[in-house]
Amino acid sequence: ELKEPPAADPAVAKSTAGRSRIRLSQRGVRARVQASSGQVLDSVEVVANALFVRVSEQEAKALALLPEVARVLPNQQAHLLLDK
Repeated sequence: ELKEPPAADPAVAKSTAGRSRIRLSQRGVRARVQASSGQVLDSVEVVANALFVRVSEQEAKALALLPEVARVLPNQQAHLLLDK
């Protein structure tokens, strides 16, 4: 999750440059992930300003130290248990 507020934030929604700032903040982190052989799986900018990435644990710790990053959370995998 990045520190720049998402597009749904009222202050951002009123600004025409709001979404551009969000994309710019994501672009820098996206480049860092790709430079470290990580993979950007997806991104969101309306309800949250976040990138979904696949990186090593060491790189996740390094990303958390970037000034534009609010927090780094692990992806959670869920497995359905289906009864017959």
